[in-house]
Amino acid sequence: MKKRASRKRKAQTWSIEVFMAIMVFLIATVMFYAIIYTTPKTKELNKEAELITKSVDSDAIFQDGILTQDEAQALTGKSCNDLKIEFNTNKKICVYFKNQQGEIVPLSGDMPVVGCEGIKIGNVECKSAPSCDDSILNQDETDVDCGGSICSPCALGLNCKVHIDCAGAKEATTQCSTLTKKCTPLLG
Repeated sequence: MKKRASRKRKAQTWSIEVFMAIMVFLIATVMFYAIIYTTPKTKELNKEAELITKSVDSDAIFQDGILTQDEAQALTGKSCNDLKIEFNTNKKICVYFKNQQGEIVPLSGDMPVVGCEGIKIGNVECKSAPSCDDSILNQDETDVDCGGSICSPCALGLNCKVHIDCAGAKEATTQCSTLTKKCTPLLG
């Protein structure tokens, strides 16, 4: 009886040791791949940060270390794409300033931060100045990025309020339908 119980214990001990060895191997494997695959991303982010830092250092707005009201206004008037070009990056960017207490200082009345949509600094959502290429229905546009007094006229089938909102209205080839409020061909 004793020999039988002893064999059972050895078998149980051996299976727990094998299980532990397999677990240690799996954890080591996961950690190895995590280190290998995250290092390039970190290097890429550091390189991108270095490029942006150089762009900021050479930018006229930041050279004197003082942000004037005119410079702040110029920043808030830039779209996401304008900021990407100015700071030499293809990544989303958000520009903000903090005072000595670490609080975000507003660039202008309604824009504490400026940059690409989808970035949050603390609880503040980053926004860019409205433009005719931001893929957002804003300003006085009648459809996304067209119509109104600022953007170019809209193509056929897009929303309008008046005839001039439609591409071809000046040439009398389109009109703004009074029923559908869409740009339609002018039937002659």
